[in-house]
Amino acid sequence: MRSLTLLPVSMLAFSVTSQHTYGELSSDFFWTNITATDELQYHECGGGFQCARLQLPLDWNATTDSPIYGDKFNMAIIRAPAQVPVTDPRYGGQIILNFGGPGAPGTDFATVYAQALQTSFDAAYSYGSETYVSDHPDAKYFDLIFFDPRGIAKSTPWYTPFENPIQAASLSSQVVSTQLEWPLEYNV
Repeated sequence: MRSLTLLPVSMLAFSVTSQHTYGELSSDFFWTNITATDELQYHECGGGFQCARLQLPLDWNATTDSPIYGDKFNMAIIRAPAQVPVTDPRYGGQIILNFGGPGAPGTDFATVYAQALQTSFDAAYSYGSETYVSDHPDAKYFDLIFFDPRGIAKSTPWYTPFENPIQAASLSSQVVSTQLEWPLEYNV
């Protein structure tokens, strides 16, 4: 059974009428200017985004006798802030997006997809609202979190299984020259 809760008008004073728009990161923003920390500390990085570098264990399962025990990496993170502040009762939390790959840099997808994804996840124009953000207390709006996985793009250090560029080029040419042959029944 659904119930209707009436809120005092003062609780609906968080009126936001238009949607944030997102653009490109600032041309004077550099990931290396952000110090990686153990707790998220966001910095304005242009385009309506906030950026952070989070220091994490390289291997959460490494034991004290492991050669990589205690090693860290710095994860690059971009947040597309929710359309309402976190103190607003309509704030719905964070949605963490992993674009997979393997090897896909999630931070690159932020500038391309944040606007469309946020419109999909948010209660945009819901509850009879003529504006993007509804005053209705059940409308929810979310932060979108984009990240580069360990060793990818702006997360550091980068990992390579090769000792030098010649090894990488050699493997690359072998992969290009290798073709899979499928049984005839799989050819369409």
